[in-house]
Amino acid sequence: MKEDLFENTTGISSEEALTVIESFFKKELPQFELTEKVANHSAYFTVTFRKDDIEIILSSGRLRFEHSFKINGKEYPLRQFDSRMDNVLVTSEKNIRFTLDAIKRFLS
Repeated sequence: MKEDLFENTTGISSEEALTVIESFFKKELPQFELTEKVANHSAYFTVTFRKDDIEIILSSGRLRFEHSFKINGKEYPLRQFDSRMDNVLVTSEKNIRFTLDAIKRFLS
């Protein structure tokens, strides 16, 4: 059920979010290099990973979680590849993990 996949009521701090994201990439997608990391002490962050002509951009502002790909310089929202991404609203750990798993599925 949709309710089981997503958590859209409570977000986590940028530090917590970045820890989850960076750990995932180190373990699951080590071929991607961290090329940008911007964060402050609230919930705002942007992080970009790159491999060849593929960039993965994850960001949060006011707890809203954004995600996209750039392939050969053209940006695509992740929801274009997985429509369930429309349900990922808040920067919660559950939503981040769902998004990271969707990214991994897309790249497989």
